Amino acid sequence: MARFTTTGGSGDGTPGAPGTNGTNGTNGTNGANGADGATPFTLIGAYDNGASYNLGIAVYYNGGTYVRTGNPLNPGYPPEIGAINASWTPIAEKGADGSPADTGSVTFMGVYVIGDGAESGDGLGNGTLKLMPDADLNSDQYLIIDPTAPNHIHIRAGGVQDASYADLFIGGERTGVQVSDGYGSVTIRSKNADDERFEPNINEVSNTTMIVALSIDGVTGATVGQLNIGDWIIGGSFGNDDAKYTINSAIQNSTQGEYTAISEAGNLYEFQADMPYTIYRNMGEDRWRFQTNGITFPDNTVQTTAYNSGTLTCAQGGVCAIGDTGPGGGIVFYVQTPTASAPWRYMEAAPNTWSGGTQDPIIRWSSNTENFVPNLITGNTTVIQTSNNIGSGYSNTQKMLRGGTFGAAQAATAYNGGGKSDWHLPSKVELNQLYSERATVGGFMGGDYWSSSENSATVDWVQDFITSASGPRDKNENGYVRPVRAF
Repeated sequence: MARFTTTGGSGDGTPGAPGTNGTNGTNGTNGANGADGATPFTLIGAYDNGASYNLGIAVYYNGGTYVRTGNPLNPGYPPEIGAINASWTPIAEKGADGSPADTGSVTFMGVYVIGDGAESGDGLGNGTLKLMPDADLNSDQYLIIDPTAPNHIHIRAGGVQDASYADLFIGGERTGVQVSDGYGSVTIRSKNADDERFEPNINEVSNTTMIVALSIDGVTGATVGQLNIGDWIIGGSFGNDDAKYTINSAIQNSTQGEYTAISEAGNLYEFQADMPYTIYRNMGEDRWRFQTNGITFPDNTVQTTAYNSGTLTCAQGGVCAIGDTGPGGGIVFYVQTPTASAPWRYMEAAPNTWSGGTQDPIIRWSSNTENFVPNLITGNTTVIQTSNNIGSGYSNTQKMLRGGTFGAAQAATAYNGGGKSDWHLPSKVELNQLYSERATVGGFMGGDYWSSSENSATVDWVQDFITSASGPRDKNENGYVRPVRAF
């Protein structure tokens, strides 16, 4: 505001008039414009003196990182200090003592390079490399590689520093080895290769049913040709457009099986008459779990004490021989080469004290004495559903449980020796093999032992452990019971 003065009246006359207000001052000048934002760039690697670089290309040079901002496409302009440096703008320059530049954090094409300092991400101030799965930089699914100690590379997946866990796959995700760290325990999982075999379709009509002829292997006693629910076929010609069709129904007897397969989209497979098909089967996986209280092996046995020999006993999951103590605490009485239909190697029999007494109990075969046991899929009880073969005892026993409320099956499956839940009544051939090794296993009574194989609707197969004779016995009679299991 302008300055001013006033003049008073003379003597004691009347006061002079008030002075007028001064005019307002002029406005101040506008502030300077803000600095330009960071230059977008693409980082391509180390500087090449003979290369031509367009604007926006970033390079590493002499301990620093620079982006080309002038003289595009002209070679021979290195990021040197001086007038020519107008061609490049530093992103991060090396320190005055010649130390490498601290780039802070740089992201390009899903790779997040984090320099030294507080932003490093490893909690120790070290430079890190984060690999992102996509453009979503806020995702918690990523891989971090960071040095946490001298000569130590730490690889982890997302999450809070040192609180995350990750799965490491070596080879294919479905068929390779998986190592998992699950908060205090480590699991190693190895997927077994899928079984693959050809099976002829003997159905003389092209429709949604495949019919397979079944037979018995004279050496192993296993059923040959049988398909399982969960097996699959890869879609192909003849109206099958979906990639995978899974066996979803099975009706089987002693001579043939009838099967259907369905895709994830709900389409039934169209089988061509008299055409062989490739059938695939999941052969499972092996798991080793390392915990503070011991090591759990693929057969679920647990090693809780240290050992130095490196050789596992039969009970620990190692190689077994007839007479060895198995993982369930029984005695091994049968050894075979695993097959697709019987993917196990050994069978063990429970000790004679398995039921809590000093000898095997003698009980009825089942409360079901008038009908065949039911098919587990269809419930059919009009034809024989059990098998005599090696490897069929477990399935037979499950059908017995479905068909009756008490008897030999309930007694055998109630046993849980070794913490195992797959004890069962042996099939006819399994029982005969057990008789062959009766002296090795020991503790048998003199008389008939029940099998899980039916002879007719009212009669079952037994084995006399005095005479060795195998023959029929009415289901409503009593017989001895000795559980077995395969592993």
